[in-house]
Amino acid sequence: MTRAKIVCRPLTPCSRYLFDWCLPGNVAAGEDYRMVDVTSRPNPGVPEQDFWLFDEAVVVHLNYRPDGRESTGN
Repeated sequence: MTRAKIVCRPLTPCSRYLFDWCLPGNVAAGEDYRMVDVTSRPNPGVPEQDFWLFDEAVVVHLNYRPDGRESTGN
């Protein structure tokens, strides 16, 4: 499983928290975590939101609000 975090600077408070507190533990536990900085790239060829990639074939999008909070679809 690979997780891709799409980032655009400046980072949201939620992203800073993730990088400082959550990411190190996830990586230590074996998660393959990739960050894609799209700050200066209007169309880098990746989804606009974070996603997980399972077995290099199944993509699961993670939807967040502009302030970095997870969207519940409401």
